[in-house]
Amino acid sequence: PHALGIPDYFDIITNPMDLGTIRGKIESNSYLNFDDFARDVDLVWINALKYNQPGSDIVFMATKLKEIWEKNRDELKKKWSRAGPDGLRMDMTPVKKGNSELNNDPSYKTAKPDKSKVKKMTF
Repeated sequence: PHALGIPDYFDIITNPMDLGTIRGKIESNSYLNFDDFARDVDLVWINALKYNQPGSDIVFMATKLKEIWEKNRDELKKKWSRAGPDGLRMDMTPVKKGNSELNNDPSYKTAKPDKSKVKKMTF
């Protein structure tokens, strides 16, 4: 956090989690069940919303990604129950530019965050 200019991060966030860590856990088969995976994903959004200022780009993006996660959570759980973590690994291919739900969301393209409320932005 010091290198990122956010030395107070661990004072505020006591259980850090990020998408890169989740990906690594999927790739190394570290998740024993879907609920452990889902708990980590939820923690990413909780931490992003807790640490960053309302109106910041990070809060906006975390909120949108949280909505996408919640919309697709049940389908991912079904894939997990059929194929285990390999069912998620199959879906980890990068999304081509312009094809993701976030890129196609009109509110994402037109949103103008309040720059005066931006503190430090990190996940």
